[in-house]
Amino acid sequence: ELDIFVHPAPYPSWEYSTLIHDWEAPIAKPTDIPDGHKCVWNEDTKQWDVVQMTQQEIDELVAHGPQVGWPEYHH
Repeated sequence: ELDIFVHPAPYPSWEYSTLIHDWEAPIAKPTDIPDGHKCVWNEDTKQWDVVQMTQQEIDELVAHGPQVGWPEYHH
């Protein structure tokens, strides 16, 4: 048993991995994300959806770079 603080799961279907000490989706995130899109977990379908980023998201990413906790972005 681990004696560490673990944040609540981001989604009910995700499981905690003691190998990486973080929550993991039941399926791997896609790696072939087109430019200007991002991956968003869909708890209803239990899969990753690839959706187009808004212009504001792209502008923030360009200005500040990826932030901790952000989904994987491609621009």
